[in-house]
Amino acid sequence: MTKEEFIEELETYLELEEGELKEETELESYLDSTATINIIALFDSEFDISVKASAIRECTTVENLWSLANKK
Repeated sequence: MTKEEFIEELETYLELEEGELKEETELESYLDSTATINIIALFDSEFDISVKASAIRECTTVENLWSLANKK
């Protein structure tokens, strides 16, 4: 999966408009408990990896989430 595809999938999982997220987008206003669960589901279904909610909350930007997805 490319970074661009990841961002598109992230927008889908977070129920956002296409193009709303960029690599440098700060996640603070998007990360509530539902969004965190949706991101965990994204990581599980698209990357076949398990991540903890705390690891997702530590990510401050979309780029950080991308890095986390590719670390595993």
